[in-house]
Amino acid sequence: MQFCDEGLVFTDSVIVEAPIALPVRPEIASGLSYWIFRAEKYHGVSIANSAKEYVEKYGPPKCESELSNLGGIEEVDDLTPLSPENMVFPNFLQRVRSLRDLSSCHRRTKPQENWQAHASR
Repeated sequence: MQFCDEGLVFTDSVIVEAPIALPVRPEIASGLSYWIFRAEKYHGVSIANSAKEYVEKYGPPKCESELSNLGGIEEVDDLTPLSPENMVFPNFLQRVRSLRDLSSCHRRTKPQENWQAHASR
């Protein structure tokens, strides 16, 4: 199944919220919105309902698709303390940027020293 081949999973929380839009001419946009609203309200047509119908018709994926059931995943929240492993990359990145800034500062000061030496002659 393509779902399993791509390594996709369902999560219990929102990771990224991306609005989905259809490219529609402005003249028909409000009418299309109206019919989409009516289809969901009166006929139950929605992406969530279509996913349920698909699972009922073809069965659930053959692989584990719930992120919370995969194991080895630790629950975190805003109060979870940082560990040293969390700080390795930011620390490394800060050191690289500092070295880059120092080297660019050093390159900028040399021509000024030469210019001052030529100006005093």
